[in-house]
Amino acid sequence: MHDTSASIRDQFCEDLIAHIRARGLAGKQARTPSYVLDALVSVSRPIEGFWASIDVDLVTGALDEFGRNVPRTVEDYQRRTRLRQRVADHIFMKQHDERNAQMLARLPTDSRPCDSLSATVWICTELERLGDIVNLEYAEVDGRKCGRAALQHLAFLEAANDTRARVALPLCRATV
Repeated sequence: MHDTSASIRDQFCEDLIAHIRARGLAGKQARTPSYVLDALVSVSRPIEGFWASIDVDLVTGALDEFGRNVPRTVEDYQRRTRLRQRVADHIFMKQHDERNAQMLARLPTDSRPCDSLSATVWICTELERLGDIVNLEYAEVDGRKCGRAALQHLAFLEAANDTRARVALPLCRATV
């Protein structure tokens, strides 16, 4: 069964709120950029399309639902604006890594780049071929981190898929 974007989003909100509650933080403490970014990483799941399903409005909506914290002062509004921008930047980076990993996954295993530099070069070449200027510029600025992150994300997804396949394997054998 594949997770749909809606089910990913619903589970993400539940997991984010549960993570905040488990940490025992409330109000402004739960809204510091470093805490929220750490929480995003902690609740991420090895599902294809996970980051494509997440956006800044979903994150801030979940935080609002948890804290019911509407900005009341100029300082609160500025803090919320900075948090939204940091979250948006983080999500864009993760979506970029996910898209790049998906491109690499479409290659035959023996044709895939296996180090950061060659992965970055391949990704940039492919993005240029596709005419994806926004992601090409981001990849070029990111440098080797782009290739490393894509390879790590790909390994993360493949390990999760391998685990799911091994769990399902005994059921397949029992029915043969």
